[in-house]
Amino acid sequence: MSTISVPFTFSEGSLLSTDDPDKIARQQILDVLMTDKFERVMYPNYGAATRRMLFDNADSLAVADYRDTAQDGLNRHLTNCQVVSLNVHNAPPTQRARAMGGNDSSSTLYVTALYRLNSDPTVTKSVSVNIADPARLTQFTRF
Repeated sequence: MSTISVPFTFSEGSLLSTDDPDKIARQQILDVLMTDKFERVMYPNYGAATRRMLFDNADSLAVADYRDTAQDGLNRHLTNCQVVSLNVHNAPPTQRARAMGGNDSSSTLYVTALYRLNSDPTVTKSVSVNIADPARLTQFTRF
């Protein structure tokens, strides 16, 4: 399986592609997490509506509902991996915060997906996404 590499990069007039199963899995997970429900024409159930969590009352019941629905949606739409756990936090994991040089105050929601590739189900890997409330952004940040 080969797919277009994200971020889009042109090389000699064509888009770069990848056949690395780990990179493909990470791209697919981020795509599902960052797509809102009903955003895709003729594919209304695709997506996890992660951005909606920014503006919902994030009590434990709402987070648990989002986590279950998003994990189910991920596993329904991924082709080469299985998401085994989805974690939602309001504070960054401490190791990531230190690696980024402190606390990222513009991000208000942190979602981490633990997944296993179908080709190697013994190894668990992770991909994380930080969701920022646009009203809290004070400067452009490069992730």
